[in-house]
Amino acid sequence: METGINKGDFKPRFIQKDENTIASIKSKILKSFMFGNLSAEDIEVVINAMKVVKVKSGDLVIKENDDGDEMYLVDSGKYS
Repeated sequence: METGINKGDFKPRFIQKDENTIASIKSKILKSFMFGNLSAEDIEVVINAMKVVKVKSGDLVIKENDDGDEMYLVDSGKYS
């Protein structure tokens, strides 16, 4: 199915991160089936687009049945 969108027209966002943050994100996403078939270049695009969000205990991150447009990667802690 042709979408009319050329990958070359895509302008990904870039959020600066330190090397430790990049390494932490990369080690986690490489274990996920969602990212398993991406090229090294595409993985870099994904990592560069991610932003770090710190939440406190009790903060609402995702509400069941709400529309979602973000994905969260948990670096430490637990969610229920």
